[in-house]
Amino acid sequence: MARKAAQAKYKAEDKDNSSRHRLPKLKLRRIAAVGLLLGLLSLTVIGVNALLDPALFPIRTVQVRGQLQHVQSGQLQAMVAPYTQAGFLWLDVAATRAGVQSLPWVRSATVRRVWPDTLRVTVQEQTALARWGEQALVNDAGEVFSPARESFPAGLQRLDGPVGMSRLVAEHYVQYARALQPLQLQVAHLTMDGRHAWSVELDNGVKLLLGRDADGSRMQRFIGSYQTLLGERSAEIAHIDLRYTNGMAVTWKKNATPTGEHQRVVDDKTFG
Repeated sequence: MARKAAQAKYKAEDKDNSSRHRLPKLKLRRIAAVGLLLGLLSLTVIGVNALLDPALFPIRTVQVRGQLQHVQSGQLQAMVAPYTQAGFLWLDVAATRAGVQSLPWVRSATVRRVWPDTLRVTVQEQTALARWGEQALVNDAGEVFSPARESFPAGLQRLDGPVGMSRLVAEHYVQYARALQPLQLQVAHLTMDGRHAWSVELDNGVKLLLGRDADGSRMQRFIGSYQTLLGERSAEIAHIDLRYTNGMAVTWKKNATPTGEHQRVVDDKTFG
């Protein structure tokens, strides 16, 4: 019995000593794991900070593409310069594009990053169809834009109309200009007033009062009369009132002496 008790006591002491040896090893492993985790976190923070540094991947080249007449390459370079300070990785492409498109002569723009250090800017310029009032231009889509007046192309005709009606006015301008081509006449000034009534000043000085000529039929009536009757004396005409269901009224210049069929043409005085 005494021998068995001694053996049991020895085993218990041996187990206790073994547990005491294992505890320091577990603590060391935990400390090592925590240290490794902290090291990885530190490396991650250092890596993120490095990526956030614009100097790590700077934009060294700005390429400008497109057929440019009114927009200068240097002007575009100056516009995008503040955005490129963010570096290649963190450049705000949408904000850069919006900045480029804020230039009056820029109709649309695309901005792309090209690895490793290039920013490519492709620009489509505005195409001026005519002048819009005194201070602006209107493009071939009827959109108004306002570049510096000294940049206005020479020889543009003038359009006027209510706010928000530039597209419709531009469409009528193109329609009337095409219709007048066989007469070798041009629209010098097209106006839509607040009642949506139209008036046209031709390049030969004749003014047409068309009223609400939605379908262009009154312009066609003028063209028919001009070809057969009025064209030969156009230099003596002040203006022609076509605001009738049929016919027209011709107002002659003071020194003109119309006779017979040239004197006045009115079939129906119902205004439209």
